[in-house]
Amino acid sequence: MRHAHALCRNPGGEIRVDLIVPGAQATLSWDDTAAPATTTIGGNAATKVIPAKLTISSLASLSGAPTAIHIHGLARRSVGAGVLVSVCQGDCPTALVSTGGHTFTISIPLELLRTRSTYINVHTAAFPGGEIRGQLSPQAPLTISGPASLTSPPIIADMLQEGVTRTMSFTARAPTSMANASFLVTFHNNNGTMTFSSISSMGFASTVTAVHIHGPCPDRNPCDTGVVYTICGGASSCPTGANPTIPGFNVDTAQTGNDGSSLLGLMTEIQRGENLYYVNFHTSA
Repeated sequence: MRHAHALCRNPGGEIRVDLIVPGAQATLSWDDTAAPATTTIGGNAATKVIPAKLTISSLASLSGAPTAIHIHGLARRSVGAGVLVSVCQGDCPTALVSTGGHTFTISIPLELLRTRSTYINVHTAAFPGGEIRGQLSPQAPLTISGPASLTSPPIIADMLQEGVTRTMSFTARAPTSMANASFLVTFHNNNGTMTFSSISSMGFASTVTAVHIHGPCPDRNPCDTGVVYTICGGASSCPTGANPTIPGFNVDTAQTGNDGSSLLGLMTEIQRGENLYYVNFHTSA
């Protein structure tokens, strides 16, 4: 379980918490001076491959150590495909579930470097079919016609869990306030919904008048922006008292924000660590 804390100024409320779930990231680079070799990958006929390095940051949110890491393709997000490159199989470093990450030396088919339909899949004992995956997305358009014209901007994969239920803890605090509020968010990736637990709070300077989800921010930098979902306040008044507890709720496809977009979009953005949405606690003071 990971914790997130309030990250920026908050002129429109007393405390807030940014809905960020740190996720793993993979960076793929390759040797643009090496002549491609011809080999067989994933049972395919002779294919040109080139040396590459795959760096994966910490996978601390996994249920356990990876049993295998593969590059699969070709398939769009949430669709399965066969293994093209085995990054590790039975000998994956345990450091991947703690800190520091790891860099693998692999060989990868040239044609995979310019597609967005190849993905990295991390398998665990609890989820043998794959617990976390990320599409490989080139940072810039690639031209691959031979070693002389091959350039090597990194390919990035922001890995998120698919088909796995995970629960994260969030706590809102601010240096200038004694107030704090804590809640859990459960991401039901198998059916695309989120569950917010009851929100416990204490230390507010005055009555809690509203609690909202705000966003999206225009980029990953913290911002102050409009309301997309009302947790309590307005037609649904917030609980009163010195330490009010706000009942839990679900986010599903029937709920939309004031900006007209489906609140379900929160789920992908939060788990990608994009820092686009936050929960704000407003008080009468």
